[in-house]
Amino acid sequence: MFARRSLSVKALPTTTSFVQTQLRCLHAKVDAKDIPKPTPFVPDSQTFLTLIGRKMSQHAQKIPDWNALFSLSSPQLRELGVEPARSRRYLLHWRNKFRQGSFGIGGDLTDVQDGVGELKIVEVPAASGTATLTSSPGMRKIVVNVPAGQDKPSLPLDKVRPVQGTKVIRSNLISGPYVEAIKERPGTAKIVAKDGLWEIKRGHKIDGGERRKAEVRYKRRVEERKTTRENMDLDAPTNYPGALIFWAYIVAALGFTGIVLNTIRQSHQQNNGRSKIPLALIILAGSSFSTLSYHMLNVLILSYKQWSTNHSIPLGALIGSNRTPLHLWQWSTTSSLFQDFGEAIVATKPRYLLSSSGLWSTVAVAIYMGIEGRRRNVPNLWAFFGLLEILPTSFAQSLFYIMLCTKPQSANSNQKLLSYWPAWFSIPLLYLYSLNSALEYAGEGEKLIYTILAARILLILPLILPLSSVSTQPSGSTPQMFQHASTLRLFTFTLATQFLTQKSIGGLGSWEEMPVVLLEALNSHPAVQALSYDLMHSVVAFGYWMLRGEKAEMVADKQAQELPVKDQSSSSQKRSRGKAR
Repeated sequence: MFARRSLSVKALPTTTSFVQTQLRCLHAKVDAKDIPKPTPFVPDSQTFLTLIGRKMSQHAQKIPDWNALFSLSSPQLRELGVEPARSRRYLLHWRNKFRQGSFGIGGDLTDVQDGVGELKIVEVPAASGTATLTSSPGMRKIVVNVPAGQDKPSLPLDKVRPVQGTKVIRSNLISGPYVEAIKERPGTAKIVAKDGLWEIKRGHKIDGGERRKAEVRYKRRVEERKTTRENMDLDAPTNYPGALIFWAYIVAALGFTGIVLNTIRQSHQQNNGRSKIPLALIILAGSSFSTLSYHMLNVLILSYKQWSTNHSIPLGALIGSNRTPLHLWQWSTTSSLFQDFGEAIVATKPRYLLSSSGLWSTVAVAIYMGIEGRRRNVPNLWAFFGLLEILPTSFAQSLFYIMLCTKPQSANSNQKLLSYWPAWFSIPLLYLYSLNSALEYAGEGEKLIYTILAARILLILPLILPLSSVSTQPSGSTPQMFQHASTLRLFTFTLATQFLTQKSIGGLGSWEEMPVVLLEALNSHPAVQALSYDLMHSVVAFGYWMLRGEKAEMVADKQAQELPVKDQSSSSQKRSRGKAR
């Protein structure tokens, strides 16, 4: 047997190792280039450090002269006290650019006096011989450097060069960074050597770099939540009943709206779709709801902002990278939303005039709904009143008009004349007292809340006060809104009471000044805007309902023609049944 030859240790691949060492950049060992000569715009090291900005002029005393500025290395600058390191890198960067002839604005000026170089627009020969609106044939306009106080450059026109970074606009204006026009001499400007003229703006990181941004923002949100919890622990008075009422308002508004819309749909189906719902009323209802939602949302946003400011709590955001939670429950329990709303609408006399006009329209609509709704046997009338209680007037008013359109009356039927108890005339008087008291109690907190609550309760009376029938009269003999003399008397009494209320306000200036005063009051607070724009919708809906009486009577006539046929068929059926018996 032959012995196996052993391998050399050097032949094993695992025994060979390479040591990688880190080498310094080559620029540390490269000799410095030639020192450039100063220019008329940059005559010394002090001016150079001033021009490049970033507070480098504070190191001017550490650098003795021009040669030292362009010959000192980075370690030598550090020994001289040029800190931090980014300042040294910035200085070396500009030093290298200056060696290469890359200057900032004004660096190529040749005629400079006391750091100021003047510029002038001149015409020089051009390659193209075509004339333009702003230049002569064979010439073009450029911006050149001229001696101080002169209009021509020191060199011949065929040898001058345009100043870098400048251009001619509108044939007689010089444009460029840090270029200042000389007003006394049109077509002339100047460049002044000042701090930061050549500065390269240093960017700043927002919430750290790309890797640390998420961590920094997360820690910030945690700190904000901690601060919020600490602020929430303050001994702030809580009003849980008020918060429950606020959230119940929102739920009830949606519920009543659903009930009313379903009632209109059922009434329209029971009528077999014969009665057409006017498109104008549908548009008014939609516009009223949209306008009301927009302004009431602004009221809530304004209240939340004021509350968060008073409690030093971040506003919060639902979207974006800086998402933070909204403290809606804490806001609803510790804020005075209803009181702030009431104080906002009675804060000044112009505001009170606009707001009270909108509230008076609510009384008029409530009285009409209570009378006409029961006379026409409108189903779920309580839902219409609930909507009128929660939301301003025009939305419930438009829906009530739509409901009446789905219940047309025959033209040959008699309508009841209703007489009202004296209690009906007390509604405008009590409402007048409540509004005047609200103006007196402005700023007194609980009294104002109770006064507003009493005024809202008065709106329920037209639904429960009794009516009595005294006689009948043919339909269509009078306009739709004033078919009953007693209704006309009550409506006139309400308008007279409102007129006396507005007249007693006073202090609104002359008739010429009043539109401006009212317009300022309208745009002063979203609560006033909500009531004022609602009043406009209510007036438009009321005017339309007044003018469409004839169309309703025509629809009613068609239905009245069908009624005798149905009555004859029903009577013949009864007779046949009697004979069979």
